Amino acid sequence: MKKAAVLFPGQGAQYAGMGKNIYDKYDYVRDIYKNADNVLGFKISDICFSDPEALLNTTEYSQPAIFTTSMAYFEILKRSVDFEIFAMLGLSLGEYSALTASGVIAFEDALKIVRLRGQLMQEAGELNPGGMVSIIGLDRETVKDICASAKGDTGVCCQIANLNCPGQIVISGDNDSLERAIVLAKNAGAKKSIKLNVSGAFHSDLMEPAREGLEYELAKYKFSNPKNKFIPNVIAELCRDPVLIKKLLVDQVCKPVLWEDSVIYAAKSGCDLFVEVGPGNVLKGLCKRIDKTLSVVNMEEDTLSNIAA
Repeated sequence: MKKAAVLFPGQGAQYAGMGKNIYDKYDYVRDIYKNADNVLGFKISDICFSDPEALLNTTEYSQPAIFTTSMAYFEILKRSVDFEIFAMLGLSLGEYSALTASGVIAFEDALKIVRLRGQLMQEAGELNPGGMVSIIGLDRETVKDICASAKGDTGVCCQIANLNCPGQIVISGDNDSLERAIVLAKNAGAKKSIKLNVSGAFHSDLMEPAREGLEYELAKYKFSNPKNKFIPNVIAELCRDPVLIKKLLVDQVCKPVLWEDSVIYAAKSGCDLFVEVGPGNVLKGLCKRIDKTLSVVNMEEDTLSNIAA
């Protein structure tokens, strides 16, 4: 039997209409969205399905929307697996889906935390304006040097935020430092540098107010031991200690997401199937760029039609 790593997407995976097809098809999926609506006190289902007020791309709404949709897809997966769910990984926000799926946090608690996390990050982005840039075609040491040079030239924050896959590294920081980094990256031979449509400098020191607020909030909740192997973004290796998991979730707000390293660790740990669970297909693409020999499926694209209720 195959050993699967289940992958949950982060912010940026959202799109209007996500989850509507499975909501219409499965009673138990409808129950998940209705529960989320009740917990949040507003219709996250409407934001996911039609987004009438154009809220889906704002951080404070996109995060609970992605989380809810990811958990709806996971409920389908649970009822249809013919493989062993061996490990859980999530990209940034996706860690909360992974931890909920692994029994560390109750769905209702995780949804409240995710909602507040989105609000805190939105507020931190307004307090400390900045952004993110995806640099294509350079290795991590070169990008690290570029960030150090840009920070030295401008005197403001510039650091690696996401190590997504070979040749695709996201940096985060103050807008002036990012402009300088784009110039330096071009001079270093980058194929391109793409400004991302985000509301803040996520996974950087500019998120410190959000980190502090999240640390205070997480102290209120009890975490259990994970039922599956959990591989956190910050350390890219197995972690089973609930206390440490909570600390790493706090650290993650200001530290880089080691996604490439995490996927490699999962593969070396014995995972021979990677299943992307949630909206979009970003993680499938990243996995194939990390290692083209990996067996990767996406529930929206590849397996949903074959899943029985």
